[in-house]
Amino acid sequence: MIEFLLNLVHRYGDIGLFLYCLIGPVTYMPIGPDVFLIARSMACRCFPVGLVASMVVAYAISGSINYFIGRFMGHRLKSVRSRLDRFRKPISRYGFWGLLMVSAGPIPVREGSIVAGFMEIPYLKFLAAMLVGTSVRFALEGSAGLWLV
Repeated sequence: MIEFLLNLVHRYGDIGLFLYCLIGPVTYMPIGPDVFLIARSMACRCFPVGLVASMVVAYAISGSINYFIGRFMGHRLKSVRSRLDRFRKPISRYGFWGLLMVSAGPIPVREGSIVAGFMEIPYLKFLAAMLVGTSVRFALEGSAGLWLV
């Protein structure tokens, strides 16, 4: 699986990274897209605006899939409930800002999205937090690639 994802990004460039971001949060991927984004901005010596925007859209789509999994099938996820409980506290305590922390930070978006759906947080509130959080995260990482050159 790892070789497939790495070849996808290497062979197809920005489209491969978009697909990686689309597939990644729905599955378990060992390497986050952050590494590829930083490397891409270092390689082109520019801020990849289009790439960051496409990654944010891909994360919003895959996060929405996880949200609806949590919303409609969350009660059946008893086997992973202990893992999801650690995401419940910041989301329930801080609401929108908790979702923003989950999507902008290193916390896996997959679990935060499932918990948001399970807790029946309004979808538009979830989507807004996801878009803002991942935009900030990927913008900082794209800029970090420029600072490292």
